[in-house]
Amino acid sequence: MSEHTGALSAKDAVTGFFTALRGRGIDAALEFVADDAVFVAVLGDAFRKYLPLYGSYRGKSGARDFLTSLSANFDTREFVTKHVISEGNHVALWGRFHHRIRSTGRDFVSDWALICEVETGMIRHYQFYEDTAALEAAFELPSRQAVT
Repeated sequence: MSEHTGALSAKDAVTGFFTALRGRGIDAALEFVADDAVFVAVLGDAFRKYLPLYGSYRGKSGARDFLTSLSANFDTREFVTKHVISEGNHVALWGRFHHRIRSTGRDFVSDWALICEVETGMIRHYQFYEDTAALEAAFELPSRQAVT
């Protein structure tokens, strides 16, 4: 853990996480993640049968697994944060991204939103929202309605 994260505001912790992830990689980003953090990737665990990226990831090891999976599956072409709002221990961000799916070569473009809860300069809860229909189409998955 970085010796400076405890002094960070919630907004600085979350923006620091993304700056570290882009510039220095997963290990640097994990310096902003609490040991008992929960990362929720779009849909709950019940949806992991459709796409391994879905679900909850717990602790720093779970956050590492989540970030590693993103890197393995997405070739990020653009990730833009349009707005950041912070109040107390909560931070909301939103923007737009463009990924190319490595396994299919298809583009995945979506608006996104992220809600984080931060405690003592560390991200404790991270919940991401995106266009899941576009994600599943980019992975060339069958419709969830067709397989349920």
